Amino acid sequence: MAARASKPMTMRRLSFVVALLLIPRSAFAVCSIDGPLCQTYTRFDAIFDGTVAAIDRLDLEDDSLGKRRVIGHRLVTLAVNKTWRGGRDQRVELLLWGGYEVFFGESFDVTLGGRYVIFASRAPNGYLMTSGCDPSVSYDRAGPTLEFLSTLEKPPTGGRVFGTTELVSDWFSGGYPPVETDVVLTGQGLTRTAGTRNGRYEFSELPPGEFIVRVTVPPGLAGGPTEGLVRLSDPRACDGVAFTFHPDTKVAGTITSMDGKPLEGVPVSLADADSWTADHPKAMTARTDEAGTYTLIGAPPGRYVVGVNVADSVDGLNPYPRTIYPGAGEPPAVLTVETGVPTVLASMAIRGPLERLRFDVIVVREGGTPAANSRVELEDITEAPPSDALRRWRAGLTDGRGRVTMDGWVSRTYIVSIWDYSGDKPTRLAVSRPFTAAASSEPLRIVLRRAR
Repeated sequence: MAARASKPMTMRRLSFVVALLLIPRSAFAVCSIDGPLCQTYTRFDAIFDGTVAAIDRLDLEDDSLGKRRVIGHRLVTLAVNKTWRGGRDQRVELLLWGGYEVFFGESFDVTLGGRYVIFASRAPNGYLMTSGCDPSVSYDRAGPTLEFLSTLEKPPTGGRVFGTTELVSDWFSGGYPPVETDVVLTGQGLTRTAGTRNGRYEFSELPPGEFIVRVTVPPGLAGGPTEGLVRLSDPRACDGVAFTFHPDTKVAGTITSMDGKPLEGVPVSLADADSWTADHPKAMTARTDEAGTYTLIGAPPGRYVVGVNVADSVDGLNPYPRTIYPGAGEPPAVLTVETGVPTVLASMAIRGPLERLRFDVIVVREGGTPAANSRVELEDITEAPPSDALRRWRAGLTDGRGRVTMDGWVSRTYIVSIWDYSGDKPTRLAVSRPFTAAASSEPLRIVLRRAR
């Protein structure tokens, strides 16, 4: 997207252009314009309603990928129906970057005869430009945009400051719950208080200038910054602050190796006590610091367990066996987490990180014939019996001798299986006996038996 400029708008007319103009890489950014129109409209050099009269090709030289090349773009001529900002020309030329060879997916699509509300900026090469990152929109979908632009034709009624107050936590999905509280705005000789409604607040009819917005943190919650600075550049401008909260809970402790040394970077999870044994337990995770310390904040009050690799799924980011607090072979401790009452746990020692293995497997059927050219799955069933569903698996393809190389982890328990994916639900056709991965120079011979 083009850099913003404040040069006066000048329009030119041509029917077909082929040009070699070097556009510096810094002239473009990916979706740098964000926010409501009342906050961003002043950043554009031209805002107008136009109908596409012609679409031509314009070739521009580009070196943004380290190699000079010519990229084709669209040069669009629009008949202007109405202008809100930047000039009174009846026809406007608009460069659509990447119109023929899309660049970073920023192209804005138009059709001949189509009508659009355009927000354009003048690029260093002199062209007006718009992209898919800008608020330009087809006229038939421009209702809210036109509603705002109509206010530019009327005397200003004052600026607006608005925002949200929400409960943000790893435990919530499908949107964050609203928080009802009070918000205070001060500045320009004013002090106003507004109560939120469904997690939203707004102050209107404000003069230009700077304001401080402060929020009251409700009991049982904690939050990030509780105040923010907003600026209104003109009587039509807007700005806002989004305030977030989380339950005022905290669980902390330390992770060490078996010889008592603190371990850094270990993922520690706080998991729901009633579902932590499921394949995908509901949990929140934090990594230990250089002192082996972890801190888990913001879980709703309730019953939990704390552990390393709670899901028992070993991978490169979590190469540790499952260990549930207090560890050392003790039964898992169920913690009751309450707001305003920090929970500090004793140190827990864990084994690992586990060694990663690459081992050769020869897969044969019950009669001894190789399972040649077959897709096989290596399933991790550590601490869990084989089920009717794939569980933490890796796929491989055997060669003509039934041989395949697979990756695993030392001391983990695996099975090798073949599945049928032709039906509505995958079905395990054949499966080996469980085996434990270990370093070996000899291929591991696996016999598949028909699944029951």
